Amino acid sequence: MLLFNRDASYSYQQNVQHMTWNQSVTETGTSAATSIETETGTMTKTGPDLALVTEENKSHTGSVSVGIGNEDLDEIIEIAGYSYDAQQDIFISNMKPWQRYIGYCRLFDEAAAPLGMIIDCEPITFDYLNEKWMIGLWKGQYDLVSGGEIGLYKSNGLVYQSVNDKELLDMSYTIKKNGKKLFSRKAKHWWLTGFKLGEFAEPNELTMDICLTLKDVNMRNAFLAGMRKAGYNEHELAVQDNSVSFTFDVPKTAQPWTRTRLTDQLIQRKNKFLCEKYQEITGSEGTVQERLRLLEKQDPGMYKKMKKIGKRTPSLEAWMEVLITSLIIILFLRANIVRLQRLSIES
Repeated sequence: MLLFNRDASYSYQQNVQHMTWNQSVTETGTSAATSIETETGTMTKTGPDLALVTEENKSHTGSVSVGIGNEDLDEIIEIAGYSYDAQQDIFISNMKPWQRYIGYCRLFDEAAAPLGMIIDCEPITFDYLNEKWMIGLWKGQYDLVSGGEIGLYKSNGLVYQSVNDKELLDMSYTIKKNGKKLFSRKAKHWWLTGFKLGEFAEPNELTMDICLTLKDVNMRNAFLAGMRKAGYNEHELAVQDNSVSFTFDVPKTAQPWTRTRLTDQLIQRKNKFLCEKYQEITGSEGTVQERLRLLEKQDPGMYKKMKKIGKRTPSLEAWMEVLITSLIIILFLRANIVRLQRLSIES
């Protein structure tokens, strides 16, 4: 089980930022962002008024550092590993955030619902070059944000680790809500994400039109085998050279056991209320800085929730909450099973 402590992760991030990276990847696609080369990789900068470039990176880039205008939030965004795409009004993951050093395990998905995130998961596993790979797909409501992710990992026998820079794939997706485009992403990446703050959606309202370009024909065929094993048929997959296109709609793989109809309804009711309240407080006008300053002033509690953008990797405190919640659910189910057994015997 991987535990994440916020303070520890920040110290680790600071240490990592002094390492020299030989390769950086510049994002392409619909964003109007430009790229700033730093010792931590490529950071997205969207203009002097909207850049989420922190003071920490000023010493590395020599550029003028401009953030939200709130030191606490600037720090949180840096720690969280995100940048802001002003053109699409979404938060996107950087190339080398702390999540890259944590990797992935199924427990993260199991913890999502108890932490207020109702998301569809679709892990596609396959064998390539004598290693076990996974391309993970996620979409849904992450508390105060709606969005989707594609992640690329390799197994080390215990958990999945993020791939290295030489193993990045060209990937893209367009996420739609009830058939209407929310935003698009395209990059050579290991973790392609997009999160729209204040947008509410049920996971079944969201679809992701995805295109992945695999390394070679062997990797493509291995991935196609993994897709078929997950439940996709030939008519749902479009293949051109080493690229595979498909739509992630209704998940075909087993979903986390922490997601039930009742818990989804309760948590989504809360998420919808928060998004509606966010829209009521901030409106749809103004820059993200202006909206977040207004949110911090009028609803500090919601402002704190906003800091968890797309955060599926739980903290130590969050793991304790999940453990306690799980124990309560298990005790409740056991009590009801015993009760049903007694009623069955009596009848």
